[in-house]
Amino acid sequence: MGVRRTCAPSRFATGSPPQCALSCALVAKTAKKAKPKRPPRARTASREQARRHDKLVEARLKLAALEPGGAEAHPVEVASASVVEARGEAERCPRCDEPLRTEEHAVVETARGLVRKLTLRCRSCGLERAFYVRVAEKLLN
Repeated sequence: MGVRRTCAPSRFATGSPPQCALSCALVAKTAKKAKPKRPPRARTASREQARRHDKLVEARLKLAALEPGGAEAHPVEVASASVVEARGEAERCPRCDEPLRTEEHAVVETARGLVRKLTLRCRSCGLERAFYVRVAEKLLN
């Protein structure tokens, strides 16, 4: 950290005093040293952490909607109707990674056929999520 000069260095080389010698002296005298950044307060740090967590949860919810079973357009295929609820309850909550329980089991008609819609709710945080399952048709020989 040197002294910041506002005059041209060629003036110093000739030996004549620079015209801005007074301003150079003032700049050198009033130059402040940079203070180290103090750590954030506890409340500020916790709010920042909560915002990061909320962004992570939003990203997980978007990802869960794109996964198989997250929308009517791409349901999960199962072999039998008896495993529909068990398959839905095997899913984890995107917010807190806890197990989900089945609140409602309904059949929805789509352009691609019948799809089972499970309304799942988290046991700890209460997040409600839809999960779609299609029962595969058994083909005869």
